[in-house]
Amino acid sequence: MSTSTTPAPTKVSTAKKVLTFLEHVGQDVEKGFAKAAPIVEDALPYISLIFPGFGPLFASTANEIISTEQKFSAIGQQSGSGPAKLSSVLSVIEPVAQQLLIAAKLPSDSKTITKWINGVVGLLNGIPVVAAA
Repeated sequence: MSTSTTPAPTKVSTAKKVLTFLEHVGQDVEKGFAKAAPIVEDALPYISLIFPGFGPLFASTANEIISTEQKFSAIGQQSGSGPAKLSSVLSVIEPVAQQLLIAAKLPSDSKTITKWINGVVGLLNGIPVVAAA
């Protein structure tokens, strides 16, 4: 008895790459904000319901994150530049966040605000987007 093995056929992947939302809007500098605006606006009532008074801070933070993502994408540094992007967003958002957090009698240090920014980044990156073929 002779047994011969035939190699299994090679599968060719036709799946499209799934991008994070921020990768997607970062790559589409011209239309990124237009795509993001409805999502940010739709989230505001929920953010305000859970964290009264924080809706505008969420919108400002999300918009600054998207803007920063687009800036870094435009100069070819979208990947691997997380600390620099965080620093850029923190420099704009920290003063505004500190005022709101102090008024709410909540911790207002840089570590807390960094966690806020990272939370908004995590929320935005949780929105899957399929890349165009």
